[in-house]
Amino acid sequence: MKDLAPIAVFVYNRPKHTAQMLESLLQNKILSESEIYFFSDAAKKAEHEEDVRLVREVIHNFKGAAKVHVVEQVKNKGLAKSIIDGVSSILESHQQVIVLEDDLLLSNDLLDFFNEGLNFHKSSSNIFSLSGYTPDIAIPKNYAHDTYIAPRISSWGWATWKDRWSKVDWSVSDFAAFIHDNQAIAKHDLGGQDATAMLINQMTGKIDSWAIRFNYACFKNNAYCVFPCITKVLNNGADGSGTHVKSTDKYNTTVSNKKVNFCALLPNDEIQHNFRRFFTSGLLRQLINLYKRTRARRLFKNN
Repeated sequence: MKDLAPIAVFVYNRPKHTAQMLESLLQNKILSESEIYFFSDAAKKAEHEEDVRLVREVIHNFKGAAKVHVVEQVKNKGLAKSIIDGVSSILESHQQVIVLEDDLLLSNDLLDFFNEGLNFHKSSSNIFSLSGYTPDIAIPKNYAHDTYIAPRISSWGWATWKDRWSKVDWSVSDFAAFIHDNQAIAKHDLGGQDATAMLINQMTGKIDSWAIRFNYACFKNNAYCVFPCITKVLNNGADGSGTHVKSTDKYNTTVSNKKVNFCALLPNDEIQHNFRRFFTSGLLRQLINLYKRTRARRLFKNN
């Protein structure tokens, strides 16, 4: 396979999770032909310093890729800035990238999946990214493909192209107009009713997320993310050890090593419905999200 995408791996303070993720990555045969970049953030708190040091030992001892680069921060950047800066730096000299974090468990053909998908969809203007993870949703028995598309990106093992990444407005400069547009909000939430609530949290400083802004750019470009019908990534960090994912078994599913064949895709109504339901909260949370939207409209006046 020619022109293998470089792999960006973002790590912080979980040496056990990092070692497990890398062990699963080593099962991918084409890793030996791939280039990998480790981005290690510095400790935010003094109590994290020892674990950051142990993580750095793990990545410095990693062997198995054709080329290995390690970038160590001396000051804490946080996940959002780390990923934005790290991915952007790789895409200065490459046309595509595969992105992993330290809390994932991977199929033994994940790199094949991403590289084949990147090559197949590189000219598909309606495809913004590919996801290795897929939620455990019902797929129609008569659905004939190995992949589907949904109007929502995933941050748990993903890949994209330089030209798509360059379309992201990280400041979300049109947010004031968006939050007053009910039709735009409804379309933005087709991938799950939590999307606009997360974007509001981002714009009001309650969270610092690269993913919700990347997702918003996908929406702005009328684009989709490609998902495998059976997941190739398991998030191993939903055990309470992480900063951004609470302890839950909602995202548990079985990783598949089955080869995926790519094809041109159209939205499937039943899959879209099941996908949206997976990311839609109960009535109380929906009422809270509605209140957030009302408050955001007061804070961000549309001129």
